[in-house]
Amino acid sequence: MNKLKLLLLIVMLALGAGLYGCSSGNDGAAGAAGAAGVDGADGADGADGADGADGADGADGPAGPAGADGADGAGLAPVAAKPLTISNLVLGANADGFITATFTAASGTTAVTGMTDSVTSIAFAGLMPATDVASNEWTYWGSATDALVESATPGTYTLTSNKKVADAPANTTTQRALIQFNNGAAYERANAVYTFVTTNLAVQVASGKEVVNDASCKECHGYGVTIHAFGRNDTKACVVCHSPNYNSTIADHEADMVTMVHQIHSGKAATFGNLHWGGHGDGWGIVGAGDNLGLDPVATLVYPMRDNMLNCDKCHNTVAQATNWKTKPTMAACDSCHTTIKFDGSAFTGINGGAGSPHGVADNTLCTFCHSSVGAVGSATDIVTVHTPAANRNASRRTVVTTITGVTVDVDGGVTVAFGVTEGGAAKTDLTAASFTLAKLVPATTGTSSYWESYLMKMRTRTANHPVMQAQPESQSDGTLTNLGAGNYTYKFGLKNGDVLGDIRTITKVGTRMGADYPANQAYNSTNLPTMLYTVAYEPNLTHRVTVSITNADTTKDNIKEASYDFVPGGGTAQTRNIVSWDTACVKCHGGSKLHSGYSLERCSGCHTRNTFDPYSSTTAPALTTASAALPGSQSVEIGTIVHKIHMGRFLPSVQEGGEYVINGGHDYSKAQYPAGLPAFNPATNTTVPAARTTYGRPADCKFCHDESNAAMTESANWKTAGRACGSCHDGAMATAHIESNTIGSGSFAACGLCHAPGALAPVEEAHYGAQP
Repeated sequence: MNKLKLLLLIVMLALGAGLYGCSSGNDGAAGAAGAAGVDGADGADGADGADGADGADGADGPAGPAGADGADGAGLAPVAAKPLTISNLVLGANADGFITATFTAASGTTAVTGMTDSVTSIAFAGLMPATDVASNEWTYWGSATDALVESATPGTYTLTSNKKVADAPANTTTQRALIQFNNGAAYERANAVYTFVTTNLAVQVASGKEVVNDASCKECHGYGVTIHAFGRNDTKACVVCHSPNYNSTIADHEADMVTMVHQIHSGKAATFGNLHWGGHGDGWGIVGAGDNLGLDPVATLVYPMRDNMLNCDKCHNTVAQATNWKTKPTMAACDSCHTTIKFDGSAFTGINGGAGSPHGVADNTLCTFCHSSVGAVGSATDIVTVHTPAANRNASRRTVVTTITGVTVDVDGGVTVAFGVTEGGAAKTDLTAASFTLAKLVPATTGTSSYWESYLMKMRTRTANHPVMQAQPESQSDGTLTNLGAGNYTYKFGLKNGDVLGDIRTITKVGTRMGADYPANQAYNSTNLPTMLYTVAYEPNLTHRVTVSITNADTTKDNIKEASYDFVPGGGTAQTRNIVSWDTACVKCHGGSKLHSGYSLERCSGCHTRNTFDPYSSTTAPALTTASAALPGSQSVEIGTIVHKIHMGRFLPSVQEGGEYVINGGHDYSKAQYPAGLPAFNPATNTTVPAARTTYGRPADCKFCHDESNAAMTESANWKTAGRACGSCHDGAMATAHIESNTIGSGSFAACGLCHAPGALAPVEEAHYGAQP
């Protein structure tokens, strides 16, 4: 190798060795990408993510088929029938001379069509002139049932009778037609009356005999009289058939209008046991076992005003001949109440138990010779005087007015009421007797209404019964009555149940005073009377009520009405609780009568509080100890409980199940029948007597007393919300179990409203009045 090649070789080797060991050289260009490698194995699943938000609801699907009808409900008085009104009634005669009646039928504002299958009748009575200075008298002269013919005008019908004007009794000019309608179950029964003269059928006239105000009857009877299944609800209709000559049944049973009505209301209907198919005697003058169809002649009914049968003006008022009772007395009318009188001159026992004066008369001509409404005023023969109710049955005759001006609770816990008293409009300065109540209003809680609780209680028992708690008033001797002069007084309560006498702040219990009206040799007496203290603590921030009652030995000086005063001891506005108004509800039937010991619901609620029980009702076993606080078997006499039960009477489920409702030992309301109610019947099937006669005139008409249209009744709608009061009427075994199973904590919470409040599944109002619009 020549020297030049060798030198080049050495240089190249040296350069290669320098590049290899030195860091300052550049990398070469990247090579081409290699082929893709094999996929690796799948990794493990990750954790679930959070749920997403709900999507929007889809559109409603099509409606499913209608379900089967449910079973009929068992409400207190379900009403399916609609009201029926008859108007535009005109009488005429057809080509054959038979009397026709044309009229319009409607329910509310809707014409009623299709009544041609109704059971419809027309009856007639003529007004027979009096022959012996007595009043004239309706005389029945026939009736017929015929089919209706509907005209082209919807709701307009014609009924043709089988009588002609010529068939009217001789000597009568004024006639009355009674048209009666029974349209099956769809509409309530109805009747219409048309009075005319024989010379002109097309014009209605005044009858010439209207002695009773039908509106007065309905003050007690509401919708109408329960008899005839509410099918006769106008006195003008009643007299057409209840005429002495209607038939032998009416005559034999003295069921002419005057005798029947007077004897029913005076409890002397001793002949009514076999009258008509119903054996009407229930709760009148005859009661009995089973269906009460008149087995035992026991007078059980007295006019709701008690001895106020003397108050003739209650029914006989405002109509044209309303004064006939005192200006035209008759033997029939007087004998209907004074059943001991004989008019044949024979001896008899007088109405007061003494020998009666001879009444040998042949007709009514001489009645006014002795018994006048204007002569011998104040004598025993003056009709007006002897028919004037006692003062304690007639508010217009009572002269004392009491007004409470304030109630204070002083720093020592003393409760003092200030009041004024007038008598006959002048200041009463000689007051020596008065009584006072004191109670607090426990507020309503969820599911249960408010209630009154008395601070004035005592132990009370009868014979060997367990003692019970019973509210009572304080009399003027229990505390301090002070005469301030000029008819002004104060009374400071004694409050003997306070830990410190007279200090309401120290009251923690009631019942430290015992009743003394039981024999000392019985199981419970002053030495072994159980403690049974009822907890009633003073709560100054609640509404309290004081009432004052004035009663003197001379009952004409009774207060017209007890005074009441609601206040909050700690200051603030008293809560109202006016569920029923005495003045506009109770007086409808009971007038101005004193019921028990008061003339006002405010007075009643002062004693008939929630912690008050009937001393006759407690059981005798097991034996109590002085530590016992329970009231086994005791029956509440709270105002709401007893009022509902008394008015339910024979229709109480507990009575229907074989029990009885008796309070205060001998006051048995198990046969009582409320005079009003709703037509809770099926007119299509009421031709036979129901097995237990439970469907006629039950007191389902809550609005009759709880009148929401009356502004004074601020809580009148409470009955619709359901609560403890429901159990006082619905007291049967099943209803009681249902109520108890839906009540928590000894009545502190009731779930009634969940199902029975307005708008709920089974509203109270629908159970009493049918489906509401």
